[in-house]
Amino acid sequence: MINRLFIVCAILGATAAGAQDRATPPEAERQLARAIYKEMVEIKSGFTTGTTTPVVEAAARRLKAAGFPASDIFVGGATPQKANLVVRYHGTGRQRPILLLAHTDVVEAKREDWSTTASSGCSRIRNL
Repeated sequence: MINRLFIVCAILGATAAGAQDRATPPEAERQLARAIYKEMVEIKSGFTTGTTTPVVEAAARRLKAAGFPASDIFVGGATPQKANLVVRYHGTGRQRPILLLAHTDVVEAKREDWSTTASSGCSRIRNL
């Protein structure tokens, strides 16, 4: 079973930080991280769509598939278009708890301003 913390970090985009100083993750984990990044990047959550809910729902599906119980996953917010995701990650009690935060909205880029699509950048990630 894939490590649940790895799934959380991949969804939050934290796995690439400082990757040059660590051993390269196994290929299966690298492929999973790329797939998660690609999925999240391809979801339109910018100003014109006005919704972050599809990103939150996709992340919640990934977390459920990684073994998080539905009772520890909350999707909701002030409006149906701008949902938030709150997930409880149970620890063992041996160490202090941690809090991971991320945002799901993006500053929209105009397609004509770029030579490639947003998702094509996912295939260029070398440290994952």
